[in-house]
Amino acid sequence: MKKTFLPVSVLLFTTLLMYMGAGQQGILVPVRAGLEGFSPLTIGLFGTAYALGFIAGCYLIPVSLRRVGHIRTYGVVASIAAVGILLHGLLVYAEVWFVLRFAAGFSIAGAAMIIESWLNSRVSNDARGSVFSVYMIVYLFAVTSGQMSLIAFDPMMLNMFAVAAILFTVALVPTSLTKLPEPEVPARVQLNLKHLFKLSPVGAAGAFMVGM
Repeated sequence: MKKTFLPVSVLLFTTLLMYMGAGQQGILVPVRAGLEGFSPLTIGLFGTAYALGFIAGCYLIPVSLRRVGHIRTYGVVASIAAVGILLHGLLVYAEVWFVLRFAAGFSIAGAAMIIESWLNSRVSNDARGSVFSVYMIVYLFAVTSGQMSLIAFDPMMLNMFAVAAILFTVALVPTSLTKLPEPEVPARVQLNLKHLFKLSPVGAAGAFMVGM
């Protein structure tokens, strides 16, 4: 067990910090938007902008990975996320928040892609299920903790945005200092929904319904 999890403990710790920040801003943005008087439609479009950014990140981040590698790319997306979160509290305008939500989706997709591909490359097939189970536990715990932290801050103040930005920034430290070899970069990224459905019809249908 120790030999399985010790080599990837840095990545799991990074996951904890990153998703605590993601959980905080994920609940803070709609709450703050409501308090600022944005309409329900506008708040819904913030979510759409985030989803579009997430999709864009899945396609564009591999380009950066091929150019500069996993560590530098993670530094870029974590920095984008931290700056974007702080700007939410400084520039409270719907048009600006659309852009910031897109940037948040883009950066979090990139960070998740990097961490998960890195984990995938560091574990054997025998241990893959155990490692990713722990990864999902850490992810869900972090997101939930981040959301619950809303009760400790006034959403109308900059404090919570600052805490989320700090978490993303601190998450840079373990990945920047790690000695773990970087995984191989995929030659290309292709979305083939038909092939995905053939691989796992129930999984694909379940993912679609959860997304809806």
